[in-house]
Amino acid sequence: MSSRQKSIKPTTTARTLVATLLGLLLVVGCGGESARRFAERRQIEGIWLHHQKAVSRALNGYYPDDEFDQARAFFGRLTGIEIRTDSLSSGDLVASPKAIDDLQQVREWYAQNNDRLYLDKSSGAVQVHGPLLSRVLALLAGDESTHRTVRSQQAREIWQRHEAVVVQAIQGHQEDDEFERAVAFFTDVTGIEIDVNINTLGMLPGPRAEKDLQRIRTWYAANKDRLFFDQDTLAVKVSPS
Repeated sequence: MSSRQKSIKPTTTARTLVATLLGLLLVVGCGGESARRFAERRQIEGIWLHHQKAVSRALNGYYPDDEFDQARAFFGRLTGIEIRTDSLSSGDLVASPKAIDDLQQVREWYAQNNDRLYLDKSSGAVQVHGPLLSRVLALLAGDESTHRTVRSQQAREIWQRHEAVVVQAIQGHQEDDEFERAVAFFTDVTGIEIDVNINTLGMLPGPRAEKDLQRIRTWYAANKDRLFFDQDTLAVKVSPS
């Protein structure tokens, strides 16, 4: 399957339909749309990460049930990116070493296109909007005060997930490269670097990591109201004082 996707030029009828839809929704009012969309995106993120971890587990030789096959089908359908496989003498398919590059492409696709994903109400499956409709839906996300509240909540939830990863790593539990991403996150947002050791197993917490985590928590207590999720860069930012 090719990783290149065809683009379809919207017709005049399609543009008219979208404009009509936009006008109707603005008249009716969509103040609660931001909160609903945020909840939907959190659900989609959970589904996406579940499949992403299935590929990571397969790369490490672990294949519970048929989750690897499901993940391959999921990413192929939404992104057009094929997770490559090798065939065993038994006929079973396993993750090819090249699949690590495919997984990185999947992550990059998600970073650029996650706002286009939505849950189909009839099937419950994750689907992807075309770029034109995504831009229109972005205009329907509610008033600015609602935007600020949602962006703040997004930032706090992302922060809490990274903090939980660091706590688990200090306790000796790590999965994939989550700890490495959490370390980079806190350095970018706070400027505080978590002490780490790097060896053949990857990045591990260093002896001062727990003290660094306490410094990060102190920073958060003083600055949590300044955090927001920037939709343009898809990153947590700190607003000026």
